Amino acid sequence: MPTNELLNFIKQSQSAGQTDEKIKAALRSAGWQESDIEEGFKSLKPQITLPTAPPMQTKGVQNYSDVLYRRPQNIVVKSKISSRKKSFLIFVISLLLAALGTAVYFYKLADMPFIKNFLSK
Repeated sequence: MPTNELLNFIKQSQSAGQTDEKIKAALRSAGWQESDIEEGFKSLKPQITLPTAPPMQTKGVQNYSDVLYRRPQNIVVKSKISSRKKSFLIFVISLLLAALGTAVYFYKLADMPFIKNFLSK
């Protein structure tokens, strides 16, 4: 346990702006033990205590298997595309699919022999 004399000297030296190393060197040269010097510095440093978080409250959960195997809730997400834009987009896609279907139909039809004979005349 550091004495009041040691603690007062450390406080006065720190308030005068001396570094901890200079204070320790002065105390060593005055005959103080290294352990007393360290205890004096430790006792003057403010003790910071961190508040502990309160334990989490669980609402009626008796065991963790309820939490682990619970089904997810259905979440409704509103579409950001307006109904007018959606209708236009469906129309364009339908038009493209119809054009593609027509092109495939005539391509396959052109491979048939009676169409080749008709086109070659």
